Amino acid sequence: MIITDEMIKVLYETFKNVYKNNQRNFDNMTMREVRENVFELLGEEIDKWNKNSLQMYIDDLIYAMRGERFTRFLNKFAYKYFEENLCKDFPIKCENVKNAFRLHFEYRESIQRG
Repeated sequence: MIITDEMIKVLYETFKNVYKNNQRNFDNMTMREVRENVFELLGEEIDKWNKNSLQMYIDDLIYAMRGERFTRFLNKFAYKYFEENLCKDFPIKCENVKNAFRLHFEYRESIQRG
C-alpha cells in the first residue's frame, strides 16, 4: 500500500486535533490512548491505511512531540511535512520536534554505517 501525501496531511490534521482536544494531559496519555483517539477521528479515512503503517506514523508523531528518538522510517514527504507543521502549529514543542528528528537521523546514519 502506498502512503500518499494526502494521507499524510489528513493524518497530521487528525493528530493535531487529538493534541488540541487533549492539550492539558497529552503528555500523560499513553501511546495507545493517542492512537485510539486518532483512529476514532480518522473515520473512514482509516480504511486507506495499512494498520501497522498508520500506527507507526502516529507513534512517530508522538515521539516528535515528546522530543524522543523514533526508529521507524517515514516517507520523505512526511518528514518535511511533519517537522514544518508541528513547529508551525505548536511552537512551544518545536525544540522537542527538532530534537526528535535530529536523534532519528543520527540513528539512521548509525545503522547505515553498520
